[in-house]
Amino acid sequence: PVNVTIPVVTGDASTTGNLMTTTDGTWTQSPTSFTYRWLRDDVAISGSTASTYTTQVADDGTVLKSEVTAINGAGSSLPETSVGTAIGSEVPVQLLVEAWFDFSDATKLVEGATSLDIAGWINSGLGGSTYDLVQGTGANQPKYLLNGVNGLNVANWGLVTNTKSLVATGSGDNWQDVYVICRYDGGTDWSSSFQGLFTADVSTVGVTGIGIIANNSGSKNLFTGSNWWDNLFINNVSVLETADVLPTLNSLTMLSVSANSPVSEDGIVIGNDRDDIISRGFQGVICEVLAFNYALNTTERNTLNSYVQAKWGTP
Repeated sequence: PVNVTIPVVTGDASTTGNLMTTTDGTWTQSPTSFTYRWLRDDVAISGSTASTYTTQVADDGTVLKSEVTAINGAGSSLPETSVGTAIGSEVPVQLLVEAWFDFSDATKLVEGATSLDIAGWINSGLGGSTYDLVQGTGANQPKYLLNGVNGLNVANWGLVTNTKSLVATGSGDNWQDVYVICRYDGGTDWSSSFQGLFTADVSTVGVTGIGIIANNSGSKNLFTGSNWWDNLFINNVSVLETADVLPTLNSLTMLSVSANSPVSEDGIVIGNDRDDIISRGFQGVICEVLAFNYALNTTERNTLNSYVQAKWGTP
């Protein structure tokens, strides 16, 4: 057989974990059957020999193609390849991310004096984000953990009380909708008070800048006094502000908060509580952080949740 029109790949390519399907294309000489292969960046994917293929974490940020060979009584054709389809790698384009820190992407890492210490994280321009993270003090730098969660790299704050953090400067920032994909490794209660996940950057701890931080040692919920947010979501499910986040957070979780109206805060501290040199460091891993300067609607929130589920394997 000789190819007339090439195969066409269809399916949701915005995230991984979705079913992709290839047509056979059209051929002369009346083919009686077809064989298939799927290619990731032009390299055959082992075991992918059907007309459908479910994208994997390894496909994120690559180009997927199908390859079809037609067969009839006279023999087999030369294989014909589809046009490439870019898979995942970006938050859905309709979501305008103000600050985005994807710790799976090692190209953004600024390494400290010790191997895999995170001295900085460069994200300016990524998904619209204009914020970079820095930590100039070696003792306060979290570690970069390779293949830490779902086969992806993450930032690791460790298992003990610490002063680690990553900081972005800013002024009058509107953190109205914030999402942190993380896992707490310090036990089923908070092992120390006021461990920070996402707060503003203030030089001393006061009543301002309170974002996502733990409550007192021995509790299971978040601190809700003078915090800037009004709504709490655990794995995209709305819960009371005072709801326990532990032990759910002992497994990988998308923890998110939103405010009913715009807020004005100064900068970002990831993994600590506002002042970046105090012993309120998070005890666990942080995979990805996304912050928006507007409140996502239900459709947008569901779209983001699908992206996170496919990438990180959250519930």
